[in-house]
Amino acid sequence: MNVSTVAREVRGELAPALPTCIYFEVTNRCNLPCRTCLRTFHTVEPAADLSLAEIRRVADQVPSLRRAVLQGIGEPLLNRELPEIVADLAGRGVSVVFNTNGTLLSPEWADRLIDGGLDELRVSLDAAHPETFEAIRGADLLPQIVERVRQFIARRRERGSSKPRVALWLIGLRANVAELPELVDIAADVGAEEVYLHRVTFREGDDAFGVASRGESAFVAYDSEEEHALVEARTRAAAKGIAFRGSGAMDPVACYGERTSSDRPWSACQRPWTLLYVTANGNLLPCCIAPFVDPNYREITLGNVRETSIADLWNGAGYRTFRRRFLSPDPVNCCRGCGTNWSL
Repeated sequence: MNVSTVAREVRGELAPALPTCIYFEVTNRCNLPCRTCLRTFHTVEPAADLSLAEIRRVADQVPSLRRAVLQGIGEPLLNRELPEIVADLAGRGVSVVFNTNGTLLSPEWADRLIDGGLDELRVSLDAAHPETFEAIRGADLLPQIVERVRQFIARRRERGSSKPRVALWLIGLRANVAELPELVDIAADVGAEEVYLHRVTFREGDDAFGVASRGESAFVAYDSEEEHALVEARTRAAAKGIAFRGSGAMDPVACYGERTSSDRPWSACQRPWTLLYVTANGNLLPCCIAPFVDPNYREITLGNVRETSIADLWNGAGYRTFRRRFLSPDPVNCCRGCGTNWSL
């Protein structure tokens, strides 16, 4: 049975099948001090990389694996084994994707990732203007990164490959959402296939950090100015043949403009029954959103793949408690805001 098709009403604290998607945090090291990122302000785990051997060991235990996302809190291109990891997973018939800040996207990396069978490369820009990029991502590097993306796509074309698909990403802040139409123009200019608008995840209270805040969220504070930018970006994308998507792969205008009336908006999420997130230190978290939102790291740590088998973890005490709370009116913090403040 495919877990993703299991009806919500029959979901319980036990998962009927192993996950189909795994987030492998191939490194938690990074070379940019982004002001939307948790690691710029907090140390969650010791610096580490996941090795090819570790990822093989996990993948060997999950024959149901269909999708691997090679990212977490960190820049994936800092892991020198990344091309071999991509090739190993792709060789299993797994769809492989990751987000990068693009700073290290050299011709050598391009060849190795293309040859390895990467399905999608997502480049997080968060801006169309250099000054906005520097304010959000902490370095004056936007023109250089855009040029690296252009060269990557040209290299892909020269090698006669249609993969990986290239997407430019923007976390929707009030400081940058007006630049979306120009980001679409950049995508068309370099040859990228997609622009993706993602809702910012944020903490509230004393543990909030950077510009990842309720007040900066273009989704929470959505108004006519944001709507105009989204509509214009969608219009330009359609004219230029660029796919324009929002959180959950929805239409961005609908995604940002609609509000749920559900008293349990998080309940549409299927991740507790379909997805694993493995950190660079081998810990299991509910999803990629969890560490950005929930300061109670112990509560969202559901086991460790270096100590216990996936089969024992997946329906072990940590996951069973997490799923039980998810199905109640009192989920953990990272779930409580999902579907209202940030993405499902």
